[in-house]
Amino acid sequence: CRRIAYDFNIYAGGKKEDNKSGIKIVNLPANLLIKSKVHISIVSKPFTKKGLAYWRQYGITKNLLELFHVKELSCYYINNKTIYPKYVTFAYDFGKYKYKILSPDNIDFKWISNTGLNVVQGFHQLPRTGNILFITKSYKDVIALRSIGAYAIAPQSETVPISIKLMEYLKAGWKKIIIYYDNDSTGISAAKNLCL
Repeated sequence: CRRIAYDFNIYAGGKKEDNKSGIKIVNLPANLLIKSKVHISIVSKPFTKKGLAYWRQYGITKNLLELFHVKELSCYYINNKTIYPKYVTFAYDFGKYKYKILSPDNIDFKWISNTGLNVVQGFHQLPRTGNILFITKSYKDVIALRSIGAYAIAPQSETVPISIKLMEYLKAGWKKIIIYYDNDSTGISAAKNLCL
């Protein structure tokens, strides 16, 4: 909750600073910031030309966005407070009111999420068995890989481990599993840990 307050430039006492992020500032009571779980709900709209253009640069089509439950938003709600984004904004919908909100053009505020670490992105779009499965770092990578016919999943980040139970399930159905993280120290270290 404190991270959300920071990202939205909201403070428990109702104090606000200059809004440089393009996000509508809302005042949340102090007890809401400390005690409440973050509830997100969304209002989607048809994909705009600008929205589709963002995904097209990664080879991702509207059909793939629909398969992976990606929606363009007109607004969204955080604990019933309405946010009207100035930038093109998307939601990754994981069901049961679990979302990752992406505003790729907003350098001050790009992400908000209420997903738990147990949400494995792309898992529900996988067949049970196959030849090659990639484990990558992001949902965007999962969808981009599908655009070239490859299957993939992603934890919430490279540093989030995948459970032994899930790895055993995947190994039973897939002939080869390839860790496809970034080629930097974080990605290399996380890939090594996942291979143990």
